Order: sequence, then structure tokens, then C-alpha cells
Amino acid sequence: MSAFNNIIPIMTSDTAPSGQVFSSGILSASYFSFYAFTSNLAQSWTSSQIAYPHYLGYKFDSTTEIGGYSISSRNLDGNDLTAMVRDWELEGSNDGFVYTKIDSQRNVVWVSKGEEKIFQLKEKVSFSYFRIKILSNNGYSSTVSTVGRLQLFDGKSVKTEKKLTIKSASTDELYSLSNNTLIHLPDNTTECIIEYGLEQGKYIQLDVPFDKHKYFNETPVASVNGKVFTHDIGKINTLSIKEIREEKSVVTTWYETKMTSDTSPSPLVASSSSLYTPSTVASWKAFNGTTTDSQDAWASQNNVTDAYIVLDYGEKKAVDRVMLTSVNGTGTATFGAKNFEVSGSNDNSDWTLLHSELNIPQWGNSEKRMYSFDARSEFRYYKLRTWGAYQPTLNYVAIGDILYGLREVK
Repeated sequence: MSAFNNIIPIMTSDTAPSGQVFSSGILSASYFSFYAFTSNLAQSWTSSQIAYPHYLGYKFDSTTEIGGYSISSRNLDGNDLTAMVRDWELEGSNDGFVYTKIDSQRNVVWVSKGEEKIFQLKEKVSFSYFRIKILSNNGYSSTVSTVGRLQLFDGKSVKTEKKLTIKSASTDELYSLSNNTLIHLPDNTTECIIEYGLEQGKYIQLDVPFDKHKYFNETPVASVNGKVFTHDIGKINTLSIKEIREEKSVVTTWYETKMTSDTSPSPLVASSSSLYTPSTVASWKAFNGTTTDSQDAWASQNNVTDAYIVLDYGEKKAVDRVMLTSVNGTGTATFGAKNFEVSGSNDNSDWTLLHSELNIPQWGNSEKRMYSFDARSEFRYYKLRTWGAYQPTLNYVAIGDILYGLREVK
């Protein structure tokens, strides 16, 4: 049992007593997602058997600060240790779409059932969504992952180190300060920063009269053991440090099109390589911003899973991400994009590849997923091509909604 304060309640369902548990899927009804948020390690969450990455997470009702987390192995059967997660990343988000990597762990081996491993963060972070993005298990023969318990620790119960030193621009000498004492440091090593460094804050504005200097010398001195330092009493020095930062925020702009036909509103134009027959679907329905039912979507022609859909904005748009929403309808989500690529063009003829995704985990009904590109691009036309199927019997591809966007620092 961890000495830290777990701020996730003991869950009795995915939404009770508070917050929301979510995952990329479950193997069966014996492995519900919320089982990873109870105290019973004889239960566990086990993912569906799909390609990595897998996801397991918890959404707080409001933005919440954490300073660490722990994962415990389950105590269920002979596959407890091999099915446990081995490589993963802890991620945080405030909208459930754009995630920031908080921590990364590789080659984590579990040696006993019910074993808890604690991971303290280098600095505290605040988000409303937290999830582990799982990249592999510990050698189990199929692509499933399991977690006995996932806990998140509040920022108050976890002490994180975040210190700094001061460097003179003219002499390259290093300084710290404490109790009206200006401390001269021998170097900028991690050990020096931890032992003598200042607690780092977002703003530093100091105007301190010093009545003492303290010099530390890490170099051995003949006939003397340990560190050598001197105090010069009576010298008064004033050190003024001002770090001024312009407040900026990250803003994501989604180009909402809300189309009502393939050519309206102007100047938007939607087109595709083919349409499902009979044509109850349409190209523009992938850009109308809704997924009300299975017909509120674009779907390719029968027996065609390699297809594309194009949006003409009528002018250049800066884009570095795309949001896809699967079809809303029983069984129809299995027709979602298994592989896709996004390309841009200014003449609808010469195309530049911007991003691609392969072997995407199977979609849920009306499920949103966001994909970030490596770089920002500006084009008039954007084409999404999709190919492949989740099952050999599936003979077309369908997408509920497509939304392009741009993330900027303003």
C-alpha cells in the first residue's frame, strides 16, 4: 500500500461514484475498465486484443494536480505477470483529444502478484484527463495488456524537486541564496543544484540585501577533509533578479464546416472517390459536424475499402491535426478507418503527404480521435485516404465526421 494519497475514488462502475473511467477496450465482461480502480487485485482491467497502443485512463470532474502515480500487478491467474504492461507513457489532457506526455517508462518487469510500483514526477502537473498509453506487455503471446490497479497521487503528498541556480552573464560564475547569504557555487552539477539551488517558481523577482557571502569549494585542500568555505562578514551586496515572461496560451482552432450539401455553404466543396449504394450517405455528411445515426456519414462504395474523401476550403488553411469521428450505429463502427493518410494540395492534382496512421485500434460508436501532424502545412485542398478492413467480410469504409484544425501558441 502506497504512503501517498490516491485521489481516485474506489470505483464501482465506469462513472460511479464520480469521474469517468475510459479505455481503448476490454477483452470481455470479466475485465471491465473500472476494475483497475478498485482495491481488489483479483480483478483487473484487460484490454481488447487489438494492435498497440492501448489506453486506460480516468477523467476528473475538474482540473486536478498530481505529483505521481502507481501501477499494481493483478493477482488473478497464471498470466498475471506476462500480461502486465511493460512499456507505457503517462499522458494528460484537458479536452480528451489533445494529450501531453507527462512520464515515460520502458522495460518494467513485474516479479510478483500484487506488486505496486510507484513513479514520482519531476514536477507536478494539472489536467482533467489522465491516461496511460500502453505500448507492450511483458511477453504474453497475444496483444492484450492488463493492469491490476492504477492510482494517481495528489500534488501535496508527493514532493517534487524543481530548483535552479543563478549565472552571472559577465563572469559565468554561479550563485544561489539563502537567509540573506549570497552563495557562490563551484559548478552547475545536479548535486550542487539539489543541495544549494533555489526553489524554482514561475516568477522570480528578488531585491535582497546580503550581509554574508558563502564560498563553497569542491576541490580537495591539503590537510583538510570535506568542503572548504569562507564567510565574509560586513560586506553588503544587492542582487536584483527579474525574470519577465509574457503570458501565452495554447489555442486549438477547429475549422467547423457544418456543410448542408456537397457545395454549401460556399466556398466549401466536398467530394469523394465513391459512395455507398443505395446512396443514403454523402460526402458532405463527413463535414456537417454531426453523427446522429448510421446514415449521417460518408461511406465508400460496396466492395471498396481503398477510398478517399476531399474537402476544398476555397482558400488556404493552416492545418496540423485532424479529428475523426466514427459512425454512430450498432455494428457500423467496425467499418471505420483502419489505415489512413492525409495529403494537401493547392490544385487538387499534386498532393503532399502530411500524415499517416496504420493499424488503428478498432473504433467504438461515434468515437472521436485526434491525430497530430509532424508539422504545420497550408493548403486549399485536404484529402483523407483510407484503406484496409478490420475483418475480411467488411466490404466498405465509413467515417462519421472529419474536422481539420491548427494548434497555436498565442
